[in-house]
This record gives sequence, C-alpha cells and structure tokens, in this order.
Amino acid sequence: MFVNCPPCQLQMDELIKIYNNFNEKIVMMSISVLGAGDSNSDLKNFMEFYEAKWIFALDSYNEDATLKYNVLSVPKIIIINKNGDIAYTHNGLTTNEILIKEINKII
Repeated sequence: MFVNCPPCQLQMDELIKIYNNFNEKIVMMSISVLGAGDSNSDLKNFMEFYEAKWIFALDSYNEDATLKYNVLSVPKIIIINKNGDIAYTHNGLTTNEILIKEINKII
C-alpha cells in the first residue's frame, strides 16, 4: 500500500471492518511498499484519517517486504497463518466477505 494509492484508500473501509471483527484473533499490518516515498508522518496521518488501529510500517530501504512477498501491484492482501506460511494472497481490491472467509480458515 501507499498513502496516495486510490485503490489502497478504497480498501481501507474493508480492512477497518476486518480489524473490528478480528482484532483480538489476528495481527494486522499495513506496509508502505514499492518505493512509494511515504514518510512516517504520511503513514501517521493516513492512520489518523481512517482511524486505523493496526500496525503501519514502511518497507525497508532495500524493499525487503516488496521482494519477499512479490508485491507487483497495490493493494496486495497477504494472510499469513500462525506457522508463518502464506495462506492467501490477492492483488487489487477485495471484499470483506472474501477476507472473512480466508481468515476463518486459519483461526
């Protein structure tokens, strides 16, 4: 994700619903990737605007998350199970219903 990405902004409504439903059962993290140029201040303002309560982070200088998770477009949803294995990935916008179904498979 990155803060000036229109699809990422649209996805936030669904992510907020997911967080509100599962916040005690999962760990959520949004990572600014693809060399977007977001700053810590940009992320903080983005979080505050959407009243998002989960973890937000910048990808490393070497874009480790971008490379590790093969992020070629944003938003990219990745669900990782308790063993650290990728259980689900999706490129682009997705719905709350799909995310709930995929999360329920691993909790």
